[in-house]
Amino acid sequence: MADFHNFTTQKLKGRTKQARVALAAMLTGGHILIEDIPGVGKTTFALMLARLSGLSLKRIQCTNDMLPSDILGPTIWHPGQLEFIFKPGPIFSPLLLVDELNRAPSKTQSGLLQAMEERKISIDGNDLPLPIPFIVMATQNPNDGVGNNPLPESQIDRFSISFRLDIPTPEIEVEMIQQTDILQTVQSMPQLLELHHFNSAKELVNNIFIHPDLLQYVMRLLETARRWPQRSMLLSTRAGRDLVLISRALALIDQEKMVLPGHIQEAFPYVCAHRLGGDKGVEFGQKMAAQILEQVAVS
Repeated sequence: MADFHNFTTQKLKGRTKQARVALAAMLTGGHILIEDIPGVGKTTFALMLARLSGLSLKRIQCTNDMLPSDILGPTIWHPGQLEFIFKPGPIFSPLLLVDELNRAPSKTQSGLLQAMEERKISIDGNDLPLPIPFIVMATQNPNDGVGNNPLPESQIDRFSISFRLDIPTPEIEVEMIQQTDILQTVQSMPQLLELHHFNSAKELVNNIFIHPDLLQYVMRLLETARRWPQRSMLLSTRAGRDLVLISRALALIDQEKMVLPGHIQEAFPYVCAHRLGGDKGVEFGQKMAAQILEQVAVS
């Protein structure tokens, strides 16, 4: 994990914070939503994280005519066996990259709901388990763009964290626009983690101690956010659970044995921005999260 942090600090300049919290989410099996305008590198950033993590990746490019079977897999008539045979779709992958999720129709978006919560899908009355881990990393454009279908609240809440990449600083952008082959750059990156890191991470994260006083701090943040007049969504209990998990994972990355107040404060905007912003977007939610952190004292 130290290698991951050191590499992203050097190679993902200007986006180290996002990579760090994304790693924390992946260690907990959480799902990640990246929102920003087209052309700032959302998909490339996601591909880089996938490469560094070492997890097997499958990618879906969403369009406005997609069907749920394009994600879950089709059921095809097999003449030789005189029966319908289910052909597993791209969802059967440890890491599923869903590009431009809010371009897909609502019915297709809903195809991910059960998978993201229960780590299984139901086909023709049969429950089919998904790989362990199973992580959805989705990108979306701002909802005010043409041809977008805002995600329902139930799906927004299933993403553990969200963030924007934003336009980089001029110095970093100069380096980026000189890259002639982005795909080659991604493929040349080393694999810094392996599957066993993610399989063992859950127990390690759960063993990180969080003081009861900090749990009360988490509750004050949640209660303040729920009363916030501009919020779009009511923060759920799932949001509180994600906040604690991501904070513990950040402590693990820092090689701490217990959660510190700074871990909660670092995690809060990422865990709550998409929930607070709702259909108004992650940027709107980030501003509210920053205001809430300023208002709520640690003790």
